[in-house]
Amino acid sequence: SNARFTATTPGWYRFEQHMYARLQGSQGDNSNYWWGGFLKNGSAVAQNGVTQNITGYQNDGDYDNFSIATAYFNLSTGDYVEAYARAAGPSNGEIYRAHSLFIGQQLIV
Repeated sequence: SNARFTATTPGWYRFEQHMYARLQGSQGDNSNYWWGGFLKNGSAVAQNGVTQNITGYQNDGDYDNFSIATAYFNLSTGDYVEAYARAAGPSNGEIYRAHSLFIGQQLIV
């Protein structure tokens, strides 16, 4: 799998991503955060039509976060969508793949 959803027919599609991840930072450093979103054909999608929700938990400098995003795209045949995560601040981190998901489905209109 290449972790991307490719449209086989033109039309409207609904995408959802749930990502559970951890940032590793120094104790008491609140400048670290991350967020999730979508790439369409390799380019970041503007917030228009995309909803996101991020919550965080600090554990002695480590932050466990869960991000949920939903988006609707009008795709042509061959267009593809991917989920992504980005971090800010001086941290490294990891996505817990066993607790994350990315789905896409064509809508019948």
